[in-house]
Amino acid sequence: MSRSFVVTGNFWVGEVGFATFFTGLQKSNPGLFPHKLNVEGYEHFMYHLKAWSSKKAISLNEFLGIFLAVYQETGGKFESISEYGSKEYFESKPYGYKARGRGYIQVTWDYNYRLVLSQLGYNYDALSSEELDELFAKNSKVAFGSVRIMLLEEKLLKKAYEGLSMGNFAGFGTKLNGSSAYGQELENRALYILKAMQGKKLQNSVFLRNKDKIYKGIAIGSVMLALAMMAYAVYRNRQ
Repeated sequence: MSRSFVVTGNFWVGEVGFATFFTGLQKSNPGLFPHKLNVEGYEHFMYHLKAWSSKKAISLNEFLGIFLAVYQETGGKFESISEYGSKEYFESKPYGYKARGRGYIQVTWDYNYRLVLSQLGYNYDALSSEELDELFAKNSKVAFGSVRIMLLEEKLLKKAYEGLSMGNFAGFGTKLNGSSAYGQELENRALYILKAMQGKKLQNSVFLRNKDKIYKGIAIGSVMLALAMMAYAVYRNRQ
C-alpha cells in the first residue's frame, strides 16, 4: 500500500473492493466504526467523484478524509440527508431549524447556506425548510455541488481540505464539525484504515466489489455466450 496512490473512483484493496474491505473493518471494530456502510450509496457517491471534488482523481488521504466525514455525517448511509431531530430540538440550537445540517457533509448555519446556494443559483432566504430538504435530497447538482463548494471555498473548508493531502485528518475534522474531539476521532479512524491497508495492493477499477464475484460473472457470461453460439451453429446447419 502506498499513500501516493491516486483514487479515481471505486478501487480494490487486495482482492476485494474498498466497500467490502471497509465492511470487514467495521464488523471487527464496531466501537470505532459504529455504522454499517450503505454500499450502493457509497458507490454512487464515488461514481460522481468529479462532481463533488472538481477533480478526476484525488489522493488516498483526501479520499479517506472525505469518506470518513460522509460516513459520520450520514450515519454510513452515504445519502444527501437532512439532520435528524424534532423542530423543537433545533429551535433550541443557535442555528435554528431551517439552517440545520443538510447534504453529504451537512451544510449548517444560514450564512453558510447563503454562500453555498448562491453559487448554485438558489436564494436561501426564498426557500422554506421543506423546500431545502427536498432540494438537497433530490437535486444531484445541489447534493454534490454543495460538497464541492464547501471543500473549495476559502471561507469554509479549503485550507483544511488542502491539509488532508499531508495527512492532517484531525485538522479537517475539527474545521468541519467545530469540535477537536470529532477531528481526533476522524484521524483515529483514518490511521486505523491506513494500517489495515499495509501490505495490500491498491488498484483502481471500473468493477466495484469482489474479484471472485466478477470472475464468476464473467465465467457465467462466457458459458451463456458459448451456448448461444452453439445453438446458432446448429440452426444454420439445419438450413
